[in-house]
Amino acid sequence: MNPARSKASQRIPFLLFLTLYLLFSFWTYRDYGATWDEQEAYQGGAALYNYVVHGVKPAYLDPEHSYPYTFLLNFITSKMDFEFLHLLNLLFATFLFWAVFEVLLAHCEKPWWALAGPVFLFFNLPFLGSIPANPKDVPFAIFYFLSLAAIYLFEEKFPRFKVRWAILGGLFGFTVTSRIVGFTLFPILIFFDAYVYWAQKNKRGSKDFKEWLKRKAIDWLGVLVISQIFCALLWPYLGQNYLSNLANVFWLSAHFPPKFGILFMGGMTDSLSYPWYYLPVWIAITIPLFILALFIYSLFIPKTAKANKLYVLLMMAFFLNMGLYLFLHPAIYDGLRHFIFLLPIISMLAAIAFIDYFKFGFSTLDRKIVGVATTISMGMAAVDMIRLHPYEYSYFNELEGGIKGAYGKYETDYWVTSMKEAVECL
Repeated sequence: MNPARSKASQRIPFLLFLTLYLLFSFWTYRDYGATWDEQEAYQGGAALYNYVVHGVKPAYLDPEHSYPYTFLLNFITSKMDFEFLHLLNLLFATFLFWAVFEVLLAHCEKPWWALAGPVFLFFNLPFLGSIPANPKDVPFAIFYFLSLAAIYLFEEKFPRFKVRWAILGGLFGFTVTSRIVGFTLFPILIFFDAYVYWAQKNKRGSKDFKEWLKRKAIDWLGVLVISQIFCALLWPYLGQNYLSNLANVFWLSAHFPPKFGILFMGGMTDSLSYPWYYLPVWIAITIPLFILALFIYSLFIPKTAKANKLYVLLMMAFFLNMGLYLFLHPAIYDGLRHFIFLLPIISMLAAIAFIDYFKFGFSTLDRKIVGVATTISMGMAAVDMIRLHPYEYSYFNELEGGIKGAYGKYETDYWVTSMKEAVECL
């Protein structure tokens, strides 16, 4: 068979998924209400566009983050048409679904198995429901995962690619300018490269290690330099005085926002002194049970850990960010919003666990039970998606009794997107 035709045929499952996703996007994009600070993101992108393209200095130099995604939207439209912008946001997410499919295809080499990745992510309702009207956190999650996907695919498919540093630097730059936590990509890259060396070349001598370290250090430096050039160009606050203002950015990220109350487990806590289990509880009660169960199972599959570079990379990303959350205790509010970038990682690990379960050792009966249970749970998530639409981001799973069980105990429509429906009813 012609290799090009064979590669094209491997993408047929994803093209089918993409067709359904596009139909979903064009059918629903008018349904979503604007979030309370969504306009700010589009205005920030317009100001950045005028700064980069026309040289107009912004009236306010934002020290918290920049707006690289909404900056890109201004090449398509400068109108504050929320419905059209919601459609563009939905379309931008196709890059994420594509990356999820490609890395799983590189991992398992079976296109129908690889489809588990985008399907699982689609049914991760807090993420799906955030795509249309969250032009801050979702684009960051997309840039973050695209960076992880590039790290993996360069190693798995193009290990001798000479300018990896340039492409990774660009992706890292867009990610960091979206949110400062994007800097975690740098230790992930270094740890992952070290893991690959240890797994494949650990029996060679110290001379080989020195040559590898020298080569990789130049590559890492290239990634850092290119990414920070992007930061200086796309973040006006950093561009004014890079070194001094970068230190201020890190300081502000550790001390923002001011203390205010949040609803959690039926009581009030606040954005600075919440209990350590705030984030684990939100993850446990807001992702569909089949994803949660498979994600937990993914933590206990040593066969995969030994042979699967994708698994190792995603685990590094997840545990590094969870470790920083526990160690730094950053300000947090609006449920999962600031850690929504972990949901594609969790969905991918669940998909890897699903594939692993069917590939290694288990009896036919066990596989049938897991397959049926996954299908039923996915069907229940689909029913909830229909019932909640267009408020899928406020989904709670059966552990909390759905959104009815969460009412009065947790923040639900924290972005007040229901105002659109309320106004239309007047």
